[in-house]
Amino acid sequence: MAKMIKNSPSLGEGVASDFAENQAIVFSMYFKSRNAQPFTMKRRIKGIAAAIAAFSVLAVGSPIVASAQSAGVPNAVDITNQIRNDTWKARNDLHKEAEKLDPNSAQKAKELVDGAANAVAPGIVDEKNKEAQEAKDRAEAERLAKERENFDYGSCPPTAAACVDLTKQRTWLQKNGKVFGPARDMSSGAVGWETPKGTHRVVRKVKNEVSRPFNNAPMPYSVYFTNNGIAFHEGNPNLWSHGCVHLRHDDAVQYFDELQVGDVVYVY
Repeated sequence: MAKMIKNSPSLGEGVASDFAENQAIVFSMYFKSRNAQPFTMKRRIKGIAAAIAAFSVLAVGSPIVASAQSAGVPNAVDITNQIRNDTWKARNDLHKEAEKLDPNSAQKAKELVDGAANAVAPGIVDEKNKEAQEAKDRAEAERLAKERENFDYGSCPPTAAACVDLTKQRTWLQKNGKVFGPARDMSSGAVGWETPKGTHRVVRKVKNEVSRPFNNAPMPYSVYFTNNGIAFHEGNPNLWSHGCVHLRHDDAVQYFDELQVGDVVYVY
């Protein structure tokens, strides 16, 4: 452990470089072989967390941190941020190395590393995971916004609550004349059983429906939009129907929840 921290008057050559060297030492000590015996592997896994924890204690108490203010280098907040950033980098690097272990050992190693990282920088794992999720959510929101801007509405009018494109075998919901959510894959009526085109209205909804004309075939989450048995309902989008619109389970549930009696359904 003597090599964990190098004496240096420079913060740039201190916290950041020490973490890099520390990680290299940890990697060489604990991940030299994927075929280690269980006892040895257990010690290696424990060593990952121990190395990070030991480094953090030394780093915080080292001359690098102690002399930072007097040397005119970044203040305590900057140093704390540097340590947190380097801790997160070390955590991610060790997670990557842990992937080289067998699945059970890898999970244990990651848990130990996360525990050590939180000891070094309290709350950092949840904080960074939250930041990553927020970034993912923003990217998804931007993607959907762009998709809405360029959405192909075909001939479906803004007044429709649901649209069915028979040519492209897609359907979507609308709110205030704009697409609501993505276009869904679907299947419509087979030749001789074509789904009727035109403007329709939702006439009734039956959650646990069955088709009596077709041997009580299940039609979960049925949303009828004609008076002669044509509905949106859960079914296989890869199979043609007898006139209804087949939707995957989650889509059928959403259509059932969103569409109300009287809503316009436009089929073209």
